[in-house]
Amino acid sequence: MKKYILYLLAMFCIVEACRKNTDELTLSEKGPIQGDKVESIIYGKVLYGAGNPVENATVTIGGIAYKTNARGEFWSKKQLFDSKGTLVRVSATYYFDAFVFAFPHLNSETYIEVQMNVKQSLGFFEAADGVKFPQFSGGAGIEIPANAIAKSDGSPYQGQVKMYGVWLDPTYEWTFHLMPGDLRAIDAAGDPKILKTYGMIGVELETPNGEKLNLLAGKTAKITFPLPPSIKISAPSTIQLWHFNTDNGYWVESGTAPLVNGSYEAEVSHFSFWNCDIPNDFIYIKMKFVDTNGNIGQKLEVQFTSQNYGTGVGLSDDQGRFGGLVPKGEILQMKVIHPCGTVVYEGQIGPFSADKDLEFTTQAIQLPQITGILLDCDGAPVQQGIVTLSIENDSVQVYAITEPDGQFSFIFPYCDIVSTFQITGYNLQALKESIPAEINIAGNSINVGTIQACAPLDEYATFTCNGFQQTFVFYPDFLAENGAEKTIRVYGEGLPGSTIGGTEIKFSFDNVAPNQSTATLIDFHAISLENDQLRNYGCTYCPNSGCGCLATDANPIAFTSYANNIGEYISGTVSGNIRADQDQTMQPFTLEFKVKRKL
Repeated sequence: MKKYILYLLAMFCIVEACRKNTDELTLSEKGPIQGDKVESIIYGKVLYGAGNPVENATVTIGGIAYKTNARGEFWSKKQLFDSKGTLVRVSATYYFDAFVFAFPHLNSETYIEVQMNVKQSLGFFEAADGVKFPQFSGGAGIEIPANAIAKSDGSPYQGQVKMYGVWLDPTYEWTFHLMPGDLRAIDAAGDPKILKTYGMIGVELETPNGEKLNLLAGKTAKITFPLPPSIKISAPSTIQLWHFNTDNGYWVESGTAPLVNGSYEAEVSHFSFWNCDIPNDFIYIKMKFVDTNGNIGQKLEVQFTSQNYGTGVGLSDDQGRFGGLVPKGEILQMKVIHPCGTVVYEGQIGPFSADKDLEFTTQAIQLPQITGILLDCDGAPVQQGIVTLSIENDSVQVYAITEPDGQFSFIFPYCDIVSTFQITGYNLQALKESIPAEINIAGNSINVGTIQACAPLDEYATFTCNGFQQTFVFYPDFLAENGAEKTIRVYGEGLPGSTIGGTEIKFSFDNVAPNQSTATLIDFHAISLENDQLRNYGCTYCPNSGCGCLATDANPIAFTSYANNIGEYISGTVSGNIRADQDQTMQPFTLEFKVKRKL
């Protein structure tokens, strides 16, 4: 069977309580494929290579920019997103910008992973001379005429030009992860389509100092798309040409490319990503997976294969839900793979002529269940405490919130790749934690007994606002983001049933004094229960960055200790008044923190 890239993205969501009727609210659309407007949080990881994290990447979602931490993680604020595709843009030094669509559900947290593509330098050339790269990245070619380069303002540029380029092989599995967008497109008539790609080329031009360059108005360059042998037989003599719109994530039809000596050749008026594709109609498919024991099919890999369009892959969410765009009128072979690698469902579906909502029963795979009881220092059960399960250098993977009698239970999320895990209990009301315990994995039912939280919290941030209090203990960071500006960031547990990272506390400061400093940004992604509704205190104080926040009366930060060296602690308090982003009411707040410096 011929192998093409067909994009199919699913969502990985975890539900939490939310404001009612949010699907009736509006959000401006940037493309013709429109879904319901749902309130959600989008979070995930930015990676490169074999799962390596990209730190300090800028992740833009819904017009708001976020930064990844040392583990490549990010969390958005809670806001309205498009259920049939919300564009996530990621920028980082040394990488091409990445563009991924998330598919959120109402009242959910939606998980995505973004794979970055390292910029490959093709070298330098003089703008006055032009350049010809006949072979790069698997046989792709670029030819730029003399005196054809423009500055970012459109004026002519003379001098050295640094070129980056990449060809994405349409038969290569990882093209699915590295390409921008999800092959949704707008054809010349303005109609939405999905594409079958015959290859993509991305090109960027810069000055030696890193300033962006492009082609002068009225000038064109030639790019050559090589065709892998396995798909040459099906390649049309002339194919539609598409460029990627970085504003909305759609491929836009922009002419044609003839087949010349086994490769497609195209004249382009600007540099970005270009694509040779055949457009197709599509339907939106939704699925839910439950196993034979009635358990929800979480994090299942769902593969669809079409004889004409190749294979697409996605993940189910923590409610067993899956969604994406698939070719219309095609018979699809579906394979569902458990996180442990076992195929739990295989069969044929389709063809479909309209959007479809389906349910499937899969084979049951049992993973170990961990249970126990969390107690305080007096031996009493800790209600609404937190118990975390950690592996791999104390990276928090899952957690449970205790019942009124202190009991907790969760499923171990890994197969046979580890033999032990670490478990820690937190009594957030008393600001206490247990000594981490190493537990051996043996059998499918693991009772760890009682855990007593008596030691003072080592790292935390406690946010108090309008009678509500929440303590954050996950992934504490103290880092420098912009020169002398320092940032403290700690994540919280969200609400029962939510994922780690459902909430976030972050504040930045500079001009460090012996006992106090002035905050430059306070960003509370803190969830507060008021009148049984969620309250998100987003971007609330930023006197210098112009982010549109109205509250400006945060007091200076009072440090009780400051970390000048790695391994030392920074601690203190900051207080003032903030403005909730769902109304205009000023509310008093206090933030107490203690974080260890790690870098």
